[in-house]
Amino acid sequence: MSESKDVFAAASEVTGRAMEAFFSYVPGGSYSFLLKCDRAVVRDLGVIAVSLYSIYKLTPVLERTIEGVVNRCLEHPRRDQDPPKTSPGSLHVKLRCLTDERFLEVWRYYKSGKMKERLQEEFSKSGIEVKGLKIEIENLEKVNETKRAIESR
Repeated sequence: MSESKDVFAAASEVTGRAMEAFFSYVPGGSYSFLLKCDRAVVRDLGVIAVSLYSIYKLTPVLERTIEGVVNRCLEHPRRDQDPPKTSPGSLHVKLRCLTDERFLEVWRYYKSGKMKERLQEEFSKSGIEVKGLKIEIENLEKVNETKRAIESR
């Protein structure tokens, strides 16, 4: 009887560890980018603004234009990320990468400066001249933690 309890306890422990390992591994990770600028000008309208978000909220057309810029910069649609989401403030962009590979690819894209270059280019193509563009990762601590976890797998 005691032997069957020991076997049951051992099986429960192994199952518990397997479940813990399964649920602790979630591939990919999330970025929260903050896009800021010193000045933005909508060429066709002659509108000058001090934030991208003020242009974003000016009209539904400009809202869709800026979402298009962000989507093109972050290569949406892709199978390995959720669509980028914008939210109020300066211009907050949330990006959920569904794979470790995509997460690291976005990291390299950001660190190389190519993300900023691409945003500048896409804004310009869309008729929005942006001066002093800055991109910050708001959740940098979490991003670094995720990056370390991916690199140790």
